Amino acid sequence: MAQSLGYALPPHTSVRISEATHATPLNTEHHIDLVVLLEDVAPTLAVGIEVQLSRDPDKPWVVPHYATSLRLRHRCHCVLLIVCPVRSVARWARARIPGGGRGAGFDVLVLGPDDIPRVVDPRVAAEHPQLAVLSGLAHRQHASDLPVLLTALGALAAFDAARTESYTTLILDGLGAAVRKALETTLMLHDDTKIRSPLLKKLFRMSRNEGREEGREEGREEGRVEGRVEGLTHAIVNILEERGIAMSDAERQRFLSATDPTQLSRWLRRSLTAPSADAVLREDDAN
Repeated sequence: MAQSLGYALPPHTSVRISEATHATPLNTEHHIDLVVLLEDVAPTLAVGIEVQLSRDPDKPWVVPHYATSLRLRHRCHCVLLIVCPVRSVARWARARIPGGGRGAGFDVLVLGPDDIPRVVDPRVAAEHPQLAVLSGLAHRQHASDLPVLLTALGALAAFDAARTESYTTLILDGLGAAVRKALETTLMLHDDTKIRSPLLKKLFRMSRNEGREEGREEGREEGRVEGRVEGLTHAIVNILEERGIAMSDAERQRFLSATDPTQLSRWLRRSLTAPSADAVLREDDAN
């Protein structure tokens, strides 16, 4: 190899003969999360989708195994799409997982948070609920991510009970502290009978109980209410900004200076779908 073909051998201290008989990939217990086939009578492309939530030292060795299995089963070129909602995991995957290439018969693509859109429009979420959930997984660390998170949780209604529970667990387990606090503040003003997921109901009740306990510890209810109000005012502004809705200085100041939790809760619900900041405020003005 080295002399006749010019193949660069890695550093080594010995050479030995190894076992030459191996089980085929189809006999292994490795499973890809999802396989999508493109067909034109026969398969033309097999796409294996794997969600990678954390670093896994075995994955660089297992991914080529996945590729061999897909190629052997479907007899076509394949793509392994590694979905990494966490930015540091995406960087690790791009650096450590072999990329294949056309000559290898497979390609490896890594989809990180920067590649995943921020879905904040409920209409888009209703049409593409899986994308909304993926967006919620990728963007859930900062208070400004609350609109994405609320949209993702709203999209859960499109799934059966088992998947709703699974997706809720995935989303809530990785919440950043800032967006968790913003979510808890929002949930405290909602009717829990409208919350479908048992895990989300649990978070809702924990939020209310913690809020009451904080109020008792502080010795005054108004302190707790003020904290809820401040969280809601900033959540409304963040949602409108995230959706690209323009606000005048007067409209922004009106949102930030509001003190009525009931009114703020109405504005929060409207801010998710309203076409303008004026539309969020207009119904209250009409009354």
